Amino acid sequence: MLRSDDLHFSYGEREILRGVHLSLAAGELVAILGVNGSGKSTLLRNLNGILKPQRGTVLVDGRELSAMSKRETAGKMGYLPQKSNGAACTVFEAVMLGRTPHLRWNIGGRDMEVVEQAIERLGLSGHARRLTTELSGGELQKVMIARALAQEPGVLLLDEPINHLDIKNQLETMTTLRRLSRELGLLVVVVMHDLGLAVRFADRFIFLHEGRVFACGGREVVTPENIRAVYQMEASVHQVDGIPVVVARGW
Repeated sequence: MLRSDDLHFSYGEREILRGVHLSLAAGELVAILGVNGSGKSTLLRNLNGILKPQRGTVLVDGRELSAMSKRETAGKMGYLPQKSNGAACTVFEAVMLGRTPHLRWNIGGRDMEVVEQAIERLGLSGHARRLTTELSGGELQKVMIARALAQEPGVLLLDEPINHLDIKNQLETMTTLRRLSRELGLLVVVVMHDLGLAVRFADRFIFLHEGRVFACGGREVVTPENIRAVYQMEASVHQVDGIPVVVARGW
């Protein structure tokens, strides 16, 4: 569904991505992991066309991203950046903005239906008429996810969606993303810092190190050896009440 071949990207003379090859499938929740500056957010923005690689290609459902219009890309991929500040509006209006790639002259019945479904899927039905400025951080993040969902994409790309949330909202958000990937067959790609939440919720893991894919795969790649190589720290992986956890042990 989403593939990159030999992806290279630089800011000026500073090379950020170095030959990234990926092949990601529908119905997966994929965590992109690595230290600050390893290229995680840059990779996400190359995958959705915000940034143009100096070399290599990105393909969505077999089509080259570079050959698609912005409207076509937005119909294929929903994107949630690290900061999603916007003007004050109702939750319903905020989610309706996600229909922009599909709108022509006016809002139709199909648009209303999709927005209502997105709001319901994120548990926001009781908040539809509230102003976004009245919401908590966790509620606002759900609105942003619902807006991306209203695009009816096959791929959701989220850049650190849980970083500023409390632990309850972190768990709720990750549970919701995993559920959406299963129920809707979405490919959900999430840039994350928390190894423990990543190994608990993700199906696949991409470890970036100095702009390259150091390891990619299922839970078998979340090992003390790979963590040591990527993060330069000692860690161990355990099961507690059936839940995988990563214990950092320092340097």
